[in-house]
Amino acid sequence: MLAAQFGIAPQGPLGFSTLRADFGALFAGTGMFAIAAAVRNNARLMTAPLLLIGIGFAGRLLTIALSGYDASMLQPMVTEIVLIAIFAAGRKLLPVR
Repeated sequence: MLAAQFGIAPQGPLGFSTLRADFGALFAGTGMFAIAAAVRNNARLMTAPLLLIGIGFAGRLLTIALSGYDASMLQPMVTEIVLIAIFAAGRKLLPVR
C-alpha cells in the first residue's frame, strides 16, 4: 500500500477517507495554486503553495523536536526545502497583480 511507504497505516474506512481527503486536498491545492500562479503570471497566487509546504515543513521540525529525528525523514524534508525555494523564487520573480 502506498500509504505504508509514507509511514502511515489507515485503520478502517475513516483512515482511508482521511488519507484520500486530507492528502488529496493538500497536494491538489498546492499544485492547483502553483499552476494558476504560473499560468496567470501572478506572484500572489504563489503564496498559498508556499504557506502550505512551509507549514508542512514546520510540522516536520516540530516532530523532530518532540519525537526525535529519524533518517527516513530526510528525503521529504529535502523535497519540501526545494519546493519552498522554488515557490519563494516564483513569488519574488513573478509580477504582483
